[in-house]
Amino acid sequence: MKNIIPTGFKQLDKMIGGGIQNPLLHFTIVAGEPSIGKTSFIFGILEQVSVIANKPSAVFLMSMSKEEAVRRMLCMHSRIDISKVNDGKITHKEWPTLVGSAGKLSEAPIHIIDKNS
Repeated sequence: MKNIIPTGFKQLDKMIGGGIQNPLLHFTIVAGEPSIGKTSFIFGILEQVSVIANKPSAVFLMSMSKEEAVRRMLCMHSRIDISKVNDGKITHKEWPTLVGSAGKLSEAPIHIIDKNS
């Protein structure tokens, strides 16, 4: 049986045969107009592949730094609004969630390459 990794997007998985197949043989480029959710889409797949399935992944970013990417991934994973993190307005109740998400992401085999790498 093939090693298929779900993307986390059920409709996409259905269209591509259940998920990502033979990941070592595929290189995918996601492109589109500005501000349509490309980064959120990719980070959602990265979370599914590397955090949940614990499979290595790499993302090449042309429009943001590694630090910004990590902050966005952390907020997506913890479900905490990024503006609260950027403004330093995280509640005491949200801190444990943010710290727990940071721990999970730090252990995930995600490799981020930005334009400054």
